[in-house]
Amino acid sequence: MIDISAEPLGPHLIELASRPEAKGTILAGGLGLRLKRAQLAAENARTLIPEIPEIRATTDIDLFLRIEMWTEPEAAADFKRMLEQLAYEPVQARWKFERALTEGGSLKSKLDLMARRPVDSERVRVNPPRVGQNLHGRLTEEAFAIGDSPILVQVEACGQRAEILIAHPYAYLNLKVAAANDWLQKRTGSSVKHVADVYRVVAMMTEPEFERAKELARLYESNLWAHNVRAAAPELFETLEAPGTQAMRAELGDELMANFQVYRDVLFESLGM
Repeated sequence: MIDISAEPLGPHLIELASRPEAKGTILAGGLGLRLKRAQLAAENARTLIPEIPEIRATTDIDLFLRIEMWTEPEAAADFKRMLEQLAYEPVQARWKFERALTEGGSLKSKLDLMARRPVDSERVRVNPPRVGQNLHGRLTEEAFAIGDSPILVQVEACGQRAEILIAHPYAYLNLKVAAANDWLQKRTGSSVKHVADVYRVVAMMTEPEFERAKELARLYESNLWAHNVRAAAPELFETLEAPGTQAMRAELGDELMANFQVYRDVLFESLGM
C-alpha cells in the first residue's frame, strides 16, 4: 500500500479507481511512472539500474479503457455517467475531460481516455482517431500490448483505498519510444519529455519484469507497431552521440551516462532486438 496523498492528483485518482465503472482501466503517462517509482521505494525493490531519476509531477491522467467498455452493454454509458458525477467536464467530446484540481481553484486536472486498436473479432467501432461509441478512447496504435501483464498497485489517500493497474514496462517502452520518435521527427519542445521517460522506464524495471518484457517482445515480434518501435530505437539510442541519448542526458544529467550500456542493452532486449 502506498500513500499518494501528497500527489496533486491523488484524491482524483482514488475517486476514479475506487469506482466499479473504472475496473480494468490501465494507467499510463507520467502519473503511472510516479506511482511505479513510489511502489518500488515502498517495497525496497531491486531494479536493473539502482539510480532512478526523479519523475516530474503532472496534472494529467492518461487512462486506457478496456475494449470490453464497448462490448459489454451499458459499460461506456456507466463510465461516462461516473465522470459527470465526479464533476469532469468534456474538453473534447467523449474522450478528453477536465475538472478543478482543488475545490474552488483555477488550475485544472486533465483526463485523457485512450484505447488500443481493437482486433476484428472484438467488433468495436474504430473511426480514427476515435475508438468506440458513446464514450471514446483516443486510438493509440503503439498501445498494442497495453493489456498484457499490467502491474497492480494498492494506493490510499484522503481516507480512501483503491487498486490501480499500471502499464507493464514492455507496453510503456513501446508507448515512450514511439513518442520519442515523434520528437525526433518533429523536434517539438514539449515532446522531449518522452525521451527521458524511456530511460526512467528501463531504470525502474525489475528482473521479473525484464524477463516478461522479452517474452512479450517475442509474442509481438510480427506486430507492425512493434516493428516500427524496434526500427526507431537505434537511431534514438544506439550510441552516446545519438540524438535521443543527448536529449535524455540534457534532461537527466551526466550521471546516468555511467549506466548507459546497461540501459541500452536492457532497452533493446526488452524490445526484442
